[in-house]
Amino acid sequence: MTAVEQVETDRHVLRLGFDHLVDTGQYDAAAELLWSVWLPLWMTGHTHEALAWTNRLHENDLSEHGRARWLVARAGSNRVAADLFTTAERAMRLAERIDDASLAAEAAIFASAAALRLEDFDGSQTLLARAEVLMNKRLDVERDVWAAVHVPIGYGDGALLRGDRAAAARHWRTAADTARKLGSEFSVPAVLAECAQAARSEGRLDDAAVMLAAAELSVPAGRAAADTLGGRGRSRGRRPR
Repeated sequence: MTAVEQVETDRHVLRLGFDHLVDTGQYDAAAELLWSVWLPLWMTGHTHEALAWTNRLHENDLSEHGRARWLVARAGSNRVAADLFTTAERAMRLAERIDDASLAAEAAIFASAAALRLEDFDGSQTLLARAEVLMNKRLDVERDVWAAVHVPIGYGDGALLRGDRAAAARHWRTAADTARKLGSEFSVPAVLAECAQAARSEGRLDDAAVMLAAAELSVPAGRAAADTLGGRGRSRGRRPR
């Protein structure tokens, strides 16, 4: 949350820095900056700005390393399921080619979420399993809290959409335990609140209620996080991941 608040406070300065990197041809550095801040931008309702940043870069100007980060940031800022799936899959293949397991896992999670939205349940599960394998290869999982928590959350989302609420709750408990172990108790209620907002916007009110209840029970701070992010999502008109 400290990072999120800092990015929100310094957003205009970061934009100037990004513009300077692009204008002076430091494209890989710009891609690195974009990848570093897209998630806090997303969490504070600035998804359109993050996507606009990605549009200032062209993949032919980037190294493979920079292109992989650019693709992941573009996937994270994209809300069109088919585009998100294509972008995330490209990012995953490229990240695996350059042997960046952390980035590949992040991209696989995005691709899995897009597959769920496209109702490709088997494909979504396969991509999550791939992300899990990549997670197990990683030496420093504590620096990849987002990915470590989102794998079980993704399994839970898939179980819920198949109508198995008990299995969804089990996966979300695993996510909560992982978040506590890695010292990120904010992660689970925040994500579940966002998923609940998506379910609510699609008219799935029972599912939204289940996810909000899980968010409140997952960690001591769950209620505050769910209330806060749910309110931000409504006020800014954001679509959750």
